[in-house]
Amino acid sequence: MGTRKSQPSLLTGMLTDPDSRPMSPSRGKKGAKTYCYYTTRTRPGEDRDKLWRFPTSEIDPIVIEVIARHLEEPAASGADDTADWQNRNEANRNMVSALRNGSTIERRKQLLKLKTGTQLNENSVEVTVTERGDNEPTAISVPATLVRKGHELKIALSPDNRSPATSPDLVLVKLMGQAFAAREYLVEGRERKPVSDYSRRHLQKLARLSWLAPDIVSDILEGSQPPHLTGRYLLRCGDVPLDWPGQREFLGFT
Repeated sequence: MGTRKSQPSLLTGMLTDPDSRPMSPSRGKKGAKTYCYYTTRTRPGEDRDKLWRFPTSEIDPIVIEVIARHLEEPAASGADDTADWQNRNEANRNMVSALRNGSTIERRKQLLKLKTGTQLNENSVEVTVTERGDNEPTAISVPATLVRKGHELKIALSPDNRSPATSPDLVLVKLMGQAFAAREYLVEGRERKPVSDYSRRHLQKLARLSWLAPDIVSDILEGSQPPHLTGRYLLRCGDVPLDWPGQREFLGFT
């Protein structure tokens, strides 16, 4: 799936899993929706229980933003050749624009120009690029954590390294919406579908989440919560403190 496909996968041929095995694009369907993944490429007879699978929507934006931020840094001083230094910075600016705003085909073209490689590790994402005029690749390491959410593994970046292109956790976002709806239903008696159909015990579990500190709620909606904080984890926390400082410490926001 290279640039000659009408809809190429961005990192085909550039991505390896935490066991250093190449990953290839795959697709699955649930109802009318199609989901795209990178999956470990296995050899005949290899144990398929040891496959790694990540949604393309998790990895692609991270790689794009990591490289774009690297290219935005001014090129090393070229006092001996100011024109070449200026040309290199201009080329980098154009490449950043193509990476952030171009089509998948245009973005992939830039990644191939940079001889991009991406290694997923359990504690980091390692990206290598080779810029014009360089003999050796530049390695960029981003601290990250692999987080299991349902049947998938996803990549969670620390708040300082988060890519703004990374989407919030939709399960957590939905959970927060249900929390406030449950509180309105229990406290004010307002009908709120579908929460009004839930058991009272489940409504109480949801409603207590609506009293989380405002900055915790904001971080969840923006997708900058700690890596371990999944929807299942948050819903099952039965002893979250009522005071906001205690909540931040308990849930890992400090």
